[in-house]
Amino acid sequence: MKNIVKLLSIALVLGVLVGCGGASYDDDTIRGANGTNNGTNNGTNNGTNNGTNNGTNNGTNNPSCFPNICNGDDLNNSIRDDLNGTHELENDIDLGNYTNWEPIGNESNPFTGIFNGNGHTIRGLKFTHSSAKHIGLFGYIRGATIKNLKVEVVSNSPVDLSRNGEDQSFGVLVGYANGSTISKITISSSSSAPLAISKSGYSTIYACNLSVGGVVGYLYGGALDHSALIERSASLLSLNATNTDCSFQPAYVGGIAGVSNSYATIDNSYASGAISAIGNDVAAGGIVGYSLGVQNKINKTYASGAISASYALNGASAGGIAGYTKAGAISYSAALNPSVAMWGSGNAHRIANDRTPQGKNYYTSNIALENLLVKLNGGQDDNDQFANDASGQSGLNKTADQLQQEATYSALGWNFSTVWTLDTTNNRPVLQ
Repeated sequence: MKNIVKLLSIALVLGVLVGCGGASYDDDTIRGANGTNNGTNNGTNNGTNNGTNNGTNNGTNNPSCFPNICNGDDLNNSIRDDLNGTHELENDIDLGNYTNWEPIGNESNPFTGIFNGNGHTIRGLKFTHSSAKHIGLFGYIRGATIKNLKVEVVSNSPVDLSRNGEDQSFGVLVGYANGSTISKITISSSSSAPLAISKSGYSTIYACNLSVGGVVGYLYGGALDHSALIERSASLLSLNATNTDCSFQPAYVGGIAGVSNSYATIDNSYASGAISAIGNDVAAGGIVGYSLGVQNKINKTYASGAISASYALNGASAGGIAGYTKAGAISYSAALNPSVAMWGSGNAHRIANDRTPQGKNYYTSNIALENLLVKLNGGQDDNDQFANDASGQSGLNKTADQLQQEATYSALGWNFSTVWTLDTTNNRPVLQ
């Protein structure tokens, strides 16, 4: 009898030991947004990222697939933990429970890796306020690659930027892209409302720029290998940006990029949303707000939204493709905008407003809707229609019917075999 009791006791002890050691949890699998383990690995992890982001796998039941990305918490954690790594999005994700997204990467700790969206969509991206210098899904990237991704931003909630007396840049995908490649990106909105971005402050500093773009706020190619590229990308988003910070309040707003600077190229891309810029020195363009610097190129693009630039004290520039150009090139592009309007001193043109001496900018084989309205201080200026110049700021006249035909764009060298196709519903080129 004593032997039986002894055996039972040993078995009981062994059972407890096995039970204690038999259950284990992968720390990365059940990580909360602040790196703590709150919940289980079935997608009920709660955490904060500087007190603004709260989620339970952000409205999905997808378990973590760290180091790849299968839910919002993976996105919020895995990239921040490895800013130089390669990251793959495994499925569509929803960030609806992140009420104010904190950008990934900054100037001190930029994202320098590769992000491949694999054709999936990130929905519910929302910004409400930020004092960061660079704001977007990614804040600051350098020498990075972001590709094959669709992003839907919440557009019916205004974004308040406040970094008193300093420049700020905002792009839905990237705030500031330095020497990086961005390929096959589509930006859309959750509603028909424009995304309103305002920079406010009380600084007496003379100038603090606001750069806003549908894809990238500020695209810069001058520092790394003389190369920055946005290609085969589209923005379907309308933007309305206002700068009331500083005594001099520049606002540069573009459908693809707010500013494109030095060895930066935007190629085979389009934007369909309306663009509006308000401040003391502003530029609004269908593709780029302000294009400057050496070897800066806009090639095989089109814009189809209304453009508006208005100012309080200084000049305003508006263009169907670029609002304000300085030592850059625009080639084989099409202005399909219904109107390009400027209020205040300055100018507006169907392709771009050139504020540099003759010969500094280069326009090659550009076209424009023949009845595109160019408005100066609310009035209509027909001079652009009469100019009808493929190598100038106005572009060559094309009828609405011609602009619905593939042959019109093929004549400009657009590739309809592997890059573009004609959307037969809207009769506009779209990317494959």
